[in-house]
Amino acid sequence: QREEHASVHVTQKPSELNLRPNLGGDPDIVNFAIYVKNFFGMTITSNEFTVDVVVTLRWTDPRVSNVVPASTTNVTIPLAEARRNLWMPDIVVANRAIKGQEQISAAVEVCRDGTVVKTERLLLRLKQHFDVTAFPFDYQRPKIILNSATLMKEDLVMQAIADKAFTGAKPGLFGDREFWFLSHNTTVFEEVDGNLRKSRGKFQMTLERDWTRYLQTTILPEIFLILISFTVFWMPRAAPFAMPRVATNLISFLTLMTLSINTTRMLPSDRAGMAWIELFADSMQMQ
Repeated sequence: QREEHASVHVTQKPSELNLRPNLGGDPDIVNFAIYVKNFFGMTITSNEFTVDVVVTLRWTDPRVSNVVPASTTNVTIPLAEARRNLWMPDIVVANRAIKGQEQISAAVEVCRDGTVVKTERLLLRLKQHFDVTAFPFDYQRPKIILNSATLMKEDLVMQAIADKAFTGAKPGLFGDREFWFLSHNTTVFEEVDGNLRKSRGKFQMTLERDWTRYLQTTILPEIFLILISFTVFWMPRAAPFAMPRVATNLISFLTLMTLSINTTRMLPSDRAGMAWIELFADSMQMQ
């Protein structure tokens, strides 16, 4: 289905496009919603995760009424044309990685009553520290943070869109993933870092890791190796069995160390303390 975009011509001065609608008054409110279309997993070792999302932004600007043709109540225009003719709140993803954002599609809907809705599909690679203390029985909470790149909290305030159709995750998205989807929530908070004062919107998912793969690849093999090493106590103490006893213990220990090193490589190097899986591996080596 082909979507036609209207061409707009406005009478606003170029300088006015850089000024927010409520200049000199209350902060402008930008409503937001994030919908996760696809999830490409987490790279725990580099503190990153990748998602395909639809970001919806909505704000009010009475100055855009002259953009809409007289024959209709709303018009959809390309993002590039909207930037040339309308005030844009300059909302960005705050926790994106360097070169971690690619725009797939974008459009701006302008309504006669002054409502402006920007819909954008983005492929994001995001940075976040993950708590792996309970790995592989852990819960992860990947989050996406939005804020204005230009305006402070005195000028612009983020607000979540109440319509549940615009936010959440695609049904069945995590059916074949390493994680089970539990819930999501959208919140707004203010953050002050020195002279940087921002109103930020946050979308956060709660995911539970499917630990069965680690049971098969790490936990059970280490238990079986310990049981194998215990078989030396049932070997005769005769001289011909001296080397088999030593070899069995040594091979079991070296294999346990290899599994322990492979487990450590699954985890971030900058984490604090030890993860559950590391304590389990150390306890197996001390048996």
